[in-house]
Amino acid sequence: MTKNRHATSGVVCGQTTPEVYLCETAVTDAPIKLENSDLAWFPQQIFSGIACIAMMFLLAALINLLMQNAFFATIANPVPKGGEPRKGAKAWALDILFSLVIPALIFVHVSAYTIKWTGLGTPWVKILPSANLNGIMAWLVVLAVIGIIRMVIRANKAKAAGNPLTLGDYALGADGDTKIDWSKPAKSFLMALIIAVFVFTWLWLIEGFAGINYQVWNLSTYLKMSPMRIVRAIPYILIIFFVMFVGNMSQRILPSTGNEKKDMWRAVIVNSCLTASALFVLLLIQYGGSMIMGTGETIIPQIDIYGTGKNTSSGSLDFAFGYCYMMGGTTGVVTYIYRKYGNIWAGVIPAAMFAGLVTLSGFTVLG
Repeated sequence: MTKNRHATSGVVCGQTTPEVYLCETAVTDAPIKLENSDLAWFPQQIFSGIACIAMMFLLAALINLLMQNAFFATIANPVPKGGEPRKGAKAWALDILFSLVIPALIFVHVSAYTIKWTGLGTPWVKILPSANLNGIMAWLVVLAVIGIIRMVIRANKAKAAGNPLTLGDYALGADGDTKIDWSKPAKSFLMALIIAVFVFTWLWLIEGFAGINYQVWNLSTYLKMSPMRIVRAIPYILIIFFVMFVGNMSQRILPSTGNEKKDMWRAVIVNSCLTASALFVLLLIQYGGSMIMGTGETIIPQIDIYGTGKNTSSGSLDFAFGYCYMMGGTTGVVTYIYRKYGNIWAGVIPAAMFAGLVTLSGFTVLG
């Protein structure tokens, strides 16, 4: 076992896992006996992946359902027309640069040093108790800051050209709106609370009465929610909201095909894939490479913050399995809601609360 509990990594040697399993079965009676070589249940992984995607459709459906109520319907406004569609090699190159290349290049350094600075023995533990989660959160915040800088540059260019941007350009209101209607985010917050209570009541019922452990974004682990987890998840939920809010303020405008439904699904798929792309590529290289080598060491050079002397995962990529689904999937949900109701309030606030609670109830945030 490692001396530092924050150093736990999913990248382990192929010979280590059976040894751990033998140790566990020696002291704990398992209801279903498995050979120590039979540790990868592929159907479980497949159905967990399906469940991850299904939760996105559930979230979108619940928001859409509540928006049919007269009280919540006032959140909507005329869908902004937007600016010029993004097309051409230059536009796609910039999207790939800022969505995939830059995020992938800075991930290891940002996450590793954040883990080091927020680990055991630091004041941060009281507020952000999971150093590994802090690593991926810091990375997301850095990406959001880069997004803010790009928006400031865009706003200054538009102002200099005599076409100052309005709320419609930031997906926060209709074209020409200059003041935020604060009743819309307030109602979106209420809607988020209703959705969270409904989803967790449902998960509790099917697990308690049907014995089904529904994997939500967490492809292999799920821990039950508790009051302590909810309280300790709040700072992370606020970070996730900030990142989602900034990331979705600049909705990609793609060339129209003339088919509104087709255009919507194309926008959902493009936004989802670009948002999840960096983590997906990192996971593919990191874990696929370590499995091929079979030594537990990683393809991507890591920061040896724990002094192990080996090139093993610093931890944050272990959490990226869930975040790959979470950030990409919720971006798709927000895009869908935006193209139906004209702003991102109704999508981002419920998605941030839903994602924060569901993801962090399944991952260890207790330090």
